[in-house]
Amino acid sequence: MGWKVYTVPETATILLGGGVKFAELSPKQAYEFQKDVLLTLLRIETVLFNQANLSTSERVLVICDRGAMDPSAYISKECWTKILEELNLDQFSLREDRYDQIVHMTTAADGAAEYYTLANNATRKEGIQQAIEQDRLTCAAWLGHPRVDVIDNVECKSFEDKILKLIA
Repeated sequence: MGWKVYTVPETATILLGGGVKFAELSPKQAYEFQKDVLLTLLRIETVLFNQANLSTSERVLVICDRGAMDPSAYISKECWTKILEELNLDQFSLREDRYDQIVHMTTAADGAAEYYTLANNATRKEGIQQAIEQDRLTCAAWLGHPRVDVIDNVECKSFEDKILKLIA
């Protein structure tokens, strides 16, 4: 018998695809946007986590394209702390308790720049250096989780190579 797999889409891409231009946001708008990303992400995850828990399949996997700590990489620590306070959330629970494992796929911009493209995501606007910096902040947001695997681009020529590296 196979696996029942649920996939949580990248929330920021959904919202940015609706017309939000992150580079044009005021500081207040950027703050509210990250708060909305977190709220939307948590809600979508909760729906799929509930479905996974109710599944009659023996083997169930939920894959999240981004997680609850990711918005923290796009705002200051002070703003992140304020968002958590406003939403009555705590960082420990979001980071350590919510997910069984974190897999961080390093951006192609870092070590495989020839494969980095904006063409496969209309909402992506970062150049190579900005993508590398943002990727490092995102990875650092998960420090503290007991099971973090970072899949870099060493010896990887494609996304499929990165998947094979993950499951090896």
